[in-house]
Amino acid sequence: MKISSIKANFINANYRKNYTNKNINFNRKWQEHQSWGVRINSGENGETNAKIFTFPDAKYVQLQVNENTPEEKVFELQNMGDGVFEGIIPQGEIKEGDRYHFVIQKANNAIVKVKDPYSFYQPTLNGASSVYNHNRFNWTDDDWFKASNTQRISRKANSLNGLTPVEGAIIYEMNIATLTQGGDFKSAKQELSRIKELGFNAIEIMPVENTYSYNWGYDGVDKFAVSNFLGGPDRLKEFIDEAHNVGLNVIMDMVPNHIGPDGAQLAKTGPYTTGSTPWGDAFNYEGQNSRYVR
Repeated sequence: MKISSIKANFINANYRKNYTNKNINFNRKWQEHQSWGVRINSGENGETNAKIFTFPDAKYVQLQVNENTPEEKVFELQNMGDGVFEGIIPQGEIKEGDRYHFVIQKANNAIVKVKDPYSFYQPTLNGASSVYNHNRFNWTDDDWFKASNTQRISRKANSLNGLTPVEGAIIYEMNIATLTQGGDFKSAKQELSRIKELGFNAIEIMPVENTYSYNWGYDGVDKFAVSNFLGGPDRLKEFIDEAHNVGLNVIMDMVPNHIGPDGAQLAKTGPYTTGSTPWGDAFNYEGQNSRYVR
């Protein structure tokens, strides 16, 4: 087992230059929202940011990679205060596809091992998370975002820019799991041209958050990991890319108020939740230690 200490200077110069001045909700900066979890920042084998929010009185957090294999490594994250632990892992130490957990020592010395609450790829509902590189996918829909594209729906539409106003949306709502016999993004992609020909200019995808089975998606537990039953993140990107290329706007449904009951680990990860509801644990948006949950 290899144990390494890693620094908390978690953002590289180009990343900082691109995102520092972009504001987002709750008076946070875009770079902060982009910093959570385990993220490869500079190519497939580039340096990796690791950051998690846990209990404010936690004693330490480690990132455990490829447990019980010859490639096992453990990285100690730096305590930044208020329950935030973070660091940067040098280039080559972590690669896409590596499996990992966060290991937390609580104030009472209890040790908990949890999946990444910001996981982008979750091979199994209760097992290790998997490193996923969002920079790798090659989008082909650049023309969709050009100012001259009058098909694009926008709240900023006006007579000068030619964009379609929101009230002009004709929306086809779909559950990927039941839209086709295949029940996944690959099969659903074949339906996009037909939907466009029917006269729709937008599709709304019911939630695709990772959950325990095929369903409507409202009991997702991994909010940033696309359901593997539906094809995972790459197939979702291909689906959206194709939708734009055939002239369809894409609306993503999501569930921000609770997590599903099966596979939920947030309560033992940190003060993320405020107790149970009939549908699963509710998020701690307004209580004590809610800043980073928000």
